[in-house]
Amino acid sequence: MSETINLNNTLEERVNELEQKANRVEQSKNTEQKIKQATVGIKRISTRLDTVQQNTDELRFFVHFYEEGFDKSRPGSVQPKLRTAMNKIEISDDELLTAAQEDRLTDLEDQVEEAEGLVDSAIDMVKSNIRTEQENWLSDLDSAMELNRIIGGDSEFQDLIRRMHKFLTQKIWDTSKSPSRLANQWNRYEEKWEDNTGRHGWETFQREHGLDDDTVEELQQFSDDDPVRLSDLSIETLKDIKRVSELESALQIEVRS
Repeated sequence: MSETINLNNTLEERVNELEQKANRVEQSKNTEQKIKQATVGIKRISTRLDTVQQNTDELRFFVHFYEEGFDKSRPGSVQPKLRTAMNKIEISDDELLTAAQEDRLTDLEDQVEEAEGLVDSAIDMVKSNIRTEQENWLSDLDSAMELNRIIGGDSEFQDLIRRMHKFLTQKIWDTSKSPSRLANQWNRYEEKWEDNTGRHGWETFQREHGLDDDTVEELQQFSDDDPVRLSDLSIETLKDIKRVSELESALQIEVRS
């Protein structure tokens, strides 16, 4: 009888050992799975943190150029957005590990995503303001180029117009450049632009030479592909042209052609 009892006890102990071993194996598998998930989550958060930092550098580039190049103040909500974003991405390694252990990485990822959205919003705001300045300048440059084709403006000023146009459409978006250097370059362009005030476009040219609206309207025909004949111009326009040497010279050229 005692042998039977001992045998039963031995089997029960064996079963318990097997159950404990199975539990340890299961726990080990669960632990490995959690470690893998935590590792993936930490890498994902780290990648997003790097993205936010890169976008923050981009924001600072555009703000810097906007303020120094165009002499404008940044939009009022940019700084609060940036400050809030920086607070959200101040996550230490210990915080990451603790969050991983407590299965709270999703909360941190949401926090970083919010920061990313704030920085992107601030970038869009500043770039929108830059585009406004860009469009205004491009309009002025087009007008100046049109006028100078007609009055035979000097090649140096026309070259300046082309360089300013290229700068506005290409260089101001190149975040690999120094914003201070770009701002200084643009300021030099502006100084040279101001040295040619009378050639900025029809409005300034008309005001400087006291031309009638009808004269300017007729002169703008020079911008079209069709040739302008003397018979197309009124007597008053011809009088205005006669007293402005740049226009008289330009008209003679057009008539010969």
